[in-house]
Amino acid sequence: MRYKKCPICDEKLRNGVCPVCGYDFKRLEKKQNPESRHWDVLEQDPGTQEPVFVHEEKKCGKKKKDRKKWSRYKKRMETQRVRRNTAGRRNSRRTGLIILIVIILLVSGILPFIGNMVFQGISDVKDEVQYRFFDETDSGDTVESDPYRNTTYALDTQGEHFETELTAGEYLVGADLPEGIYQVSVEEGKTALLARNQEQRISLYDFYKADAEDDDGFYKKSEEIRLYTGTYLRIDGAGTMRLETDSAKGEYQLVGNPLKENVAVKGTMTAGKDFPAGSYDIVCRKNRGTVQTLYQITENGAEYTTDYNMIASGANDVWGDPERYQQVYFYDGMRIKVPDDMEVELEPSVYTRPENAVEYRFYEQTNGN
Repeated sequence: MRYKKCPICDEKLRNGVCPVCGYDFKRLEKKQNPESRHWDVLEQDPGTQEPVFVHEEKKCGKKKKDRKKWSRYKKRMETQRVRRNTAGRRNSRRTGLIILIVIILLVSGILPFIGNMVFQGISDVKDEVQYRFFDETDSGDTVESDPYRNTTYALDTQGEHFETELTAGEYLVGADLPEGIYQVSVEEGKTALLARNQEQRISLYDFYKADAEDDDGFYKKSEEIRLYTGTYLRIDGAGTMRLETDSAKGEYQLVGNPLKENVAVKGTMTAGKDFPAGSYDIVCRKNRGTVQTLYQITENGAEYTTDYNMIASGANDVWGDPERYQQVYFYDGMRIKVPDDMEVELEPSVYTRPENAVEYRFYEQTNGN
């Protein structure tokens, strides 16, 4: 490119030189290097009003490169925005599904008892589901289980009449009530019943509601159960259960509790060390939460854990948790853990376990037999 006039002074060049500013435009021609795309042009400095040579970005293609970079950046940001929106919609749908499930559980009344089921531990819950709903067969089919299919003897249908009402707590057949075939029902509210007998290989965990319909697939209004001597019973929930039979057999022995002193539980305490072993009612005095007991049942350290969901009297109870669990027997070495924000006391129960009582609370008998 050859200049004939100076673009700043507007004077005709003489031998390639401006007679006014004296700039040699032959230099400019030497700087025009298409291979390196480096171009200089003459412009007027806005401050000094003197001719200056500046880099011509347009001719070098820099703006074109910047446009390419912006295009790539814009495309990348658009892709990220689409991904974020897709993930957001996915998370929104997932959150909505969780909320819907919680609402269904609340409306059906199932959710309040889920926490109570945890007390048996993972392996126990697996067994409860196995006993409660299914019986594995060689064909691989699943049918409703008969919880009494492995008992060693049948209970008599004839015997003495016996009836009792029990609230949340732990009871022993042969100590608190006689062996027999019982009709179990709940008069009001909701509750749950665990019945376990290792020797007879019985393990039941059923939920009861006073207004349950006949076709209710989860709650029962009443049920016939067979209670063998040594069966450990646990009742959860704030309701009252009625047990009645006309086939009571054998002896049952109510033994008065020699313990007299209440125990205020703080943190973790151990029976036989921090307080006397024996039978206590666990009573919640303040707030609500989960009280836990732990007991080592094998020499290798296997531990049986039980959770007690409780609430203090007068608190706003929407879950149906009790204030008191009756007749929880604390063996030597058994621990109790209480959350820091709860106030819990152990009150000596009215009755305790007889010395000769056979109990199948744990998978392994505590007496080693």
